[in-house]
Amino acid sequence: MEGEMEGEIEGEMEGEMEGEMEGEMEGEIGGEMEGEMEGEMEGEMEGEMEGEMEGEIGGEMEGERGGYIMKKERDIMEGERESERKNCSY
Repeated sequence: MEGEMEGEIEGEMEGEMEGEMEGEMEGEIGGEMEGEMEGEMEGEMEGEMEGEMEGEIGGEMEGERGGYIMKKERDIMEGERESERKNCSY
């Protein structure tokens, strides 16, 4: 009887410890994988949004600069035409 009880208690304890360790490892691995996936997705979304915003702002600024340069060129050309007209009208 004593041997039986001892065996039972030992078996229970071993089973509990094994179960606990297995559960912990599974939990850790599952948690890590979940965390990685979440981190990747968040990083991708953040990167996309940042890229879009930077692109929009950069495009706007470039467009404004291009518009300014075109206006300057037009002003210069108009100024040249004016001076040509003045030179030709003697």
